[in-house]
Amino acid sequence: MRVSYEDLIGAGAIIHSLTGDKTEEAITASKMFIDSQQQHFQNIYNLYSGIELIDWGFQNDINLASQYDISTSVPILQDGFLLN
Repeated sequence: MRVSYEDLIGAGAIIHSLTGDKTEEAITASKMFIDSQQQHFQNIYNLYSGIELIDWGFQNDINLASQYDISTSVPILQDGFLLN
């Protein structure tokens, strides 16, 4: 099993916007997000999974997934379904 750094960066993006006390793990995820954001998320392309996705022809998936703060929608979970 390997750590999914891209998932940790994504969690850090959410955690970064939250207020209140945070665990050390949450602080670490937030710092990873900030570092990645300062690099314009280019570091994601150099992760092992990023290299795999590029090799498999999925670079556009990385481009899409690494966009930050581009939506004004907030999904709502209702009866097991996500709604806009």
